[in-house]
Amino acid sequence: MQERASESESIAWKVRLLDHHPLYAYAVFAVALVAGAVGWGVMRSPLLAGLGFAMILGSTVEYWYGAKFMLDGHKAQALVGASLSAMGWDQVKRVVVSRDSVRLSPLPSASNLETFRGVRLLTTAENREQVLSFIKAHLTEGVEYETKASGSF
Repeated sequence: MQERASESESIAWKVRLLDHHPLYAYAVFAVALVAGAVGWGVMRSPLLAGLGFAMILGSTVEYWYGAKFMLDGHKAQALVGASLSAMGWDQVKRVVVSRDSVRLSPLPSASNLETFRGVRLLTTAENREQVLSFIKAHLTEGVEYETKASGSF
């Protein structure tokens, strides 16, 4: 059995997609304005106009404010807006590595449910190797690793 790393160590980082693709802000803001205009134009309601605008901006919170990630001796977690995803190392059955992210999955094989299960960790060029090493050091034997060529901010 693999020796587990120290449980007192941890790493934390933040990824803000706006920093990687600043021009996308114009597109997201334009779509939010269109949603507001549709709420106003079709329903003639300032409430629906504001709600449409807010829904688009709220659903893109990861882009605007970023996501915070933390790995420690017990678990991996991702905080996006008010949504916290966490998973203990003993629950991880599969690790899916793509170009800019690592998905820790409790499912032993690929499934449509994978989008809604597990923890997705965005990595940067600066911390990618450190994150992958940390994950490997904290997982038990028998965890399946899969590499995907796709994936981008």
